[in-house]
Amino acid sequence: MIGRIGWALSMAAMMMAFSLIGSAAVSWDDLNRRVAELYQDARYQEAEKPALQMLALAEASFGPEHENTARSLGALGAIYQKTGKTDQAIAAYQRALSIWEKKLGSGHPYLAVPLTNLAELHAGQGRDADAERFYLRALEIKTKELGPDQLGLIPLLVAPGKLYLDRGDLVAAEGYYRRALDIQTKSLGPWHPDTGKLATELGGIYERLGRMEDAVVCYQSALAMTEKFHGPGHVKVGEALVDLARARGGAGQYAIAEKLYLRAITIQINAFNKQHYVVGIYKCQLGELYRVQGRDAAAEFHFIEGLKLIEGALGPDHLEVAKVLEQMALLHHNRGEKGKARKLEKRAKKIREKQEKKDE
Repeated sequence: MIGRIGWALSMAAMMMAFSLIGSAAVSWDDLNRRVAELYQDARYQEAEKPALQMLALAEASFGPEHENTARSLGALGAIYQKTGKTDQAIAAYQRALSIWEKKLGSGHPYLAVPLTNLAELHAGQGRDADAERFYLRALEIKTKELGPDQLGLIPLLVAPGKLYLDRGDLVAAEGYYRRALDIQTKSLGPWHPDTGKLATELGGIYERLGRMEDAVVCYQSALAMTEKFHGPGHVKVGEALVDLARARGGAGQYAIAEKLYLRAITIQINAFNKQHYVVGIYKCQLGELYRVQGRDAAAEFHFIEGLKLIEGALGPDHLEVAKVLEQMALLHHNRGEKGKARKLEKRAKKIREKQEKKDE
């Protein structure tokens, strides 16, 4: 597929070369500046034609393996990437990479850029094996250039980590996020917003792995940073409290989790109002905490209160409604109220089926 796209790209450049014959002399530098201006102004559609002309002129004037040909291909690939022409972008970047490899060698630091571009495009197409290969090669090159503990490595650690996370390889993902967080903490300190973000993401991985104590450590760190940066009453603090409450509950620390949920609900009410749908979501999460403890009356009360708020704000067919209905069904099953449970499960199933049809 990419081979045919590459051939089409060469033909397009050839046609542009013919169009330049007999016209007023235009230098490669002039076209390069024009393409850069259009790209910076986000006028990507307009930039495609001069980019093709730039490539054609580079090939005709300098040769198909020249650095300026590679630069032209890189610019064209970036434009194709912005305009959603993924296969054309991959073909352009791949050819540029081949030229740079011949000119600079396979381990040159400059190669990290086209390798990362290719990885992102392949990841977007669901070609995980190709994306992984390019990401890891870019990471290896950048590590040799910068050293093992530099901030510049973090994007190249998080990217493959996210790739592994999306395909369910949590153990591999944890290693990359852990290393990224260690670098971030050493370089910028524990109070930087980016450190808190990475701590939250790593906490989510630990939570999915069932490593609740590790999740608690990450979420606690993220909460402390968020409170310091935003103040104790900010909605982001409420979000961090809920993450920590969920992990505390998962670790069996129910009393602590309850206090965290209640504080998060208070923050949300003060920031917006008591009818806000997020208040409803937090109440339902608190209800689930009560359910797993066998505190059925408290669980049911919070499920009902929360469900009213969620339905009122998001509608009766939202996926959040389905989640609460399923939790309520578990509560009724535990009580031996099979009829009520099946009725709730049936409604939740209809909501999910309806949503799946929308997504098709």
